[in-house]
Amino acid sequence: ARAFGLSGSFLGLNFHQHGGVLNEVIHGAKLWLVYPPSSQVGQRFRDPLKSAASFILKELSQLTPDERPQRCLARPGDVMYMPAQWIHLTMN
Repeated sequence: ARAFGLSGSFLGLNFHQHGGVLNEVIHGAKLWLVYPPSSQVGQRFRDPLKSAASFILKELSQLTPDERPQRCLARPGDVMYMPAQWIHLTMN
């Protein structure tokens, strides 16, 4: 399946999981915060009623170094592979 998405600045999805996907950034940038599937910390933040911006602005700075997710900032031309079931948040 192929999908094409457009979104505004500072919009994204809170932590979620799905099958493996490839994502390419064409314009702008996309921040990825990532936990492995087995992460209890990552599972704790999976809340569809919370926004990605809320987590980044209010909760991220409160985490201990061991609780912090891995980070990746994708820029135009970058391709990001997200393995199946990895817990991740995205923000444009």
